[in-house]
Amino acid sequence: MDKNSSIFNFKSAFSPAFAMTVLLVFVIDAWVIPQIPNRISFFFEQNNFDLPGRRDYEALRAVLTYGPQMPVDVAILGSSRAREGVLAPHLKEQLNPHFKHDVKVAHYTIAASRVFEFELLAQRLTDNQILTPRVVVLPINPRFLQSNAHRNHRRFYLMTPKHIMKDVGRFGLDSPLHLVEVLLSNTVNHTFALRYAAREWREGKATHTFAPFESNPIFGGLGKYQAEEAVAKEAGTRIKSLDGFQLGKNGLDKYLHQEWPPGVTHLGELEKEAFVTGLKPLRDHDVTVLILDLPMSHILEPAIPQEGLQNYRNYLVTTAQELDVDLMGQDDWPPFYPAEFREQSHLNLYGARKLTQFIAERLLDHHRAQLQGGF
Repeated sequence: MDKNSSIFNFKSAFSPAFAMTVLLVFVIDAWVIPQIPNRISFFFEQNNFDLPGRRDYEALRAVLTYGPQMPVDVAILGSSRAREGVLAPHLKEQLNPHFKHDVKVAHYTIAASRVFEFELLAQRLTDNQILTPRVVVLPINPRFLQSNAHRNHRRFYLMTPKHIMKDVGRFGLDSPLHLVEVLLSNTVNHTFALRYAAREWREGKATHTFAPFESNPIFGGLGKYQAEEAVAKEAGTRIKSLDGFQLGKNGLDKYLHQEWPPGVTHLGELEKEAFVTGLKPLRDHDVTVLILDLPMSHILEPAIPQEGLQNYRNYLVTTAQELDVDLMGQDDWPPFYPAEFREQSHLNLYGARKLTQFIAERLLDHHRAQLQGGF
């Protein structure tokens, strides 16, 4: 679901648009989908937690709600920049020699998530003692606290019923409209999944155990692009992201218009409130929080709106001091070079190893005691 496509527009034409959308969904499901071979229409794997797009959210929701519910030492939260920038296997490799137990690392990262998703995840992780980590690592960039961040609808995947009413109170009519968009946009995908799973079961091919610990990126595995680059590196073949990525002016303008649309600022008032609301339960449950103000690429940093950027960074420093959380700011990082970015936003395998190395050193230098003992 494109975050800028919207049943939000239903506010101007609700009834006709709603009726046509529902009718189209059910016509496709009832008459078109049955004619498409399963292998083409949908490839459904119970243990694949790195399917693209919104399935990131579905996978995480399943883990948080249905299991496996397990305590972890280090939970990484944030967007795809965190997912691609922190290598869980490398972090474990750097930390394990310093402890008598195996350090458990979980990637609770989801594409395009921002502060409202962080707020919900912090509440979900602290509501259930089994899920509460010892350390939360939160890599962010200026989009994290961007005003009007609720136009992304990812938070609905993480909500329980009690969260929905709070969201309605906060955002009014936007909230139920965005919730309808999430539900409708998943109808076809979920129908595919259920139909495919039913046929697998009927034909005796179904996986009878739910085993998400097996090399998936939530619990210590590599993400999709990380894995592709690691395989290429092992095979000695060319890693495309090292060729040097240059985004043309038209492409960069389009990207910036989507990521920083007109009228959006780096610091929204509701977003600041959600940030504090997310940090407080972690602090109250003795969870160490390490916030990373991520380094940006040489393409992106000068291109994003500069007005208010320093205020954003000053706010991170002030909030970290007030809530007693650790912050690695821009001055704490080594230089990151163009060849260490996959494109304008995400680190590639080499940049991610550098970032992960510095995170490990920070945890060992400042938070070793919190990781002692294990679960």
